[in-house]
Order: sequence, then structure tokens, then C-alpha cells
Amino acid sequence: MEVSSQNFTDVEICSTIITSGWQCTTPNYHGCNDEDGCDHCGTYCTPIDVMTEVCWTFTVGDGGGETGTGTSPGGNAPPPGSGGGGSGSGIPPADPCNNTPDNPTDPYTAQSNVVDPGNCPPPTGGPGWVPIPIEPPPVGPPTDSIPTNISRACDKEMDSLYQWGMNNQFREQSFIIVKKNGSIYPKNFMHGFPGGDKTRVNYTLEAGEELLAYVHIHAEDTVNFYRSSFSPDDLIEFNSHANFVGYTAIVEVGNARYAFVLEDVQKKSNFNISKMGQHKKLFNAKFNTLTSQYPNGQTCSEQTWIQYLGSASVSGIGFYKATSPHKNNYIKLNP
Repeated sequence: MEVSSQNFTDVEICSTIITSGWQCTTPNYHGCNDEDGCDHCGTYCTPIDVMTEVCWTFTVGDGGGETGTGTSPGGNAPPPGSGGGGSGSGIPPADPCNNTPDNPTDPYTAQSNVVDPGNCPPPTGGPGWVPIPIEPPPVGPPTDSIPTNISRACDKEMDSLYQWGMNNQFREQSFIIVKKNGSIYPKNFMHGFPGGDKTRVNYTLEAGEELLAYVHIHAEDTVNFYRSSFSPDDLIEFNSHANFVGYTAIVEVGNARYAFVLEDVQKKSNFNISKMGQHKKLFNAKFNTLTSQYPNGQTCSEQTWIQYLGSASVSGIGFYKATSPHKNNYIKLNP
């Protein structure tokens, strides 16, 4: 596009940039959520091309011909009518924000074709080589989308099993979440004994299934325990299969859901080594020191995990919570 004004012509040049990349067609797959992103997703990603148009506007001397805009670099504009398809390049104007040697009001007296930042602030628009800003590409899903997506895949099952447990002597029940051929679904439902017991989990997989998470319920006497979050045994169960980034454990407690998410394999390993196999002893000791400060059992359990795990950037394990009535909207409690 050209817009002529006296002896100058504003010229806009546009270029289409094609960026090739990968799109995660199955964003819940653990390989698409780690630090390597789609580069290591293999068959779970498809190639895509993103086209972006970038435009620049600058001014050249007007040759005056009907078809040309050629000028002599550094000189005065040629007489009108002497253009004609010329390929000579005009002088892109320096930014006229002040009248300095490199930024004169008259672009034909400029000592150079480049704006000197020392003489003039960077241009904020108008004529000259000012590219149209390009919006940064979208980033991958945040980590809290992992428990959110898994929770949505078994939302009704968790609510139903919690009510079942409350009506059956506070019995726990567990199941696993798997993925196969792009579908995510629960399976291997397994109930505990009357009165509550350590969670038992059946991890049997069929051909082509990938384990994503394990889920269980804490149907508890709300007077004496009041819906506590994970127990130390639950952390031990989580660790038994937490060998890839994104692996998740969720516990349903009726008015909330809690989640462990593996965010760094090495840091998780170092954290477990530092506890020397004493998770139950150390967690319970921490819990007992907080009971007077947090008499509500659920709050005390929650605060104990925040302090016991510390920041996920150190322990490698993210601790999340979603509260009723929006029990699929998780927030991170130990950033």
C-alpha cells in the first residue's frame, strides 16, 4: 500500500511468517506437561503451522512518475516525472522527535539513516521502521490444569463414592484413572473394610492403557476427624507410582478435594530420601504440634501438609485444593 504526500511516499511492506511446531492433541498425557513439552510427546502430538503477518511502514522520496518511486540515495529528489519503475531505495526517515544531526526534521539532511538512541528516544509510532508488535505465542497449560482435568474425568464418581462411604461405616474406596486412544476414564474400583483402612489400589492395566492417577475417598466421621486430607499412607501410595511428571493423586473429602501432583522427579526423590522412610512418624509429629493452633481437623491436616512438603520448587510435589461447589477448580497451596 502506498500513500503519496508532496515529495514523499509512505510505503507499507508486509511479510507472512510461518512458524512450524507441534500441537498436543492429548494435553493430559504426562509427556505433554513436563518441561520438554510437545518435543517429547511423540505420537501424541501433531505438526501445525502458525502464520503471522508482520508489517513495516517507511517513507521514500517520490519520483513523481506514474509507476515508479525511485530516488537517489542521500541526494535531493529527482524532477517530477523522472520515475518509472525505478529500483532505487529512498531514505527511511529518522524519527523526527527532535532536530538532531541523526534525527533532523528534514530527512534528506540526515547524516545517517539510523535513529541514534543517544540523540532521540525510541520511536513510538508513525513513519519509519516501526514493526507491528507481535503477540507472544500461547504457552502450555499451567500445572493446576492436571488435577483439574483428571478431576473432571471422574467428578460424578468421586461424589457418588463419598456418599456411599458415608452410608457404609465410613469405608474408603479407590480407583485409578487411565488413558487409552485419547480417552480418559476411571477403572478398578476397590472398596476398603468397614471402619476405614489404609487405601488399597488395583493398578492392573489393559493393553494400551496408561496410568495417569489414583483416586480415593475419605468418608469420615465429620465430628471426630472432619474430613481430613491425605494421610501419610496416601503419600507413600503416591510415591509408589510417581515416576513421571504429572502423575497425580486425588482424595475426595466431601466439601473439598486435595491433589498431589509430581512436578519434578529428582526433587521428589531427594525429598523422600531426606525423610529416611519416616513419613508417618514425621508427619504425625508435625500434625500434633499444630492441633492447638488449628483445632479443626481438616484445616490442621491441610496446614501440616503445606509445612511438611514445603515449596513444590523444593520437594517436587505440588499440593492442591479445590473447594465445594467448584471442586474441579484447583489452587496450589505450596507454590
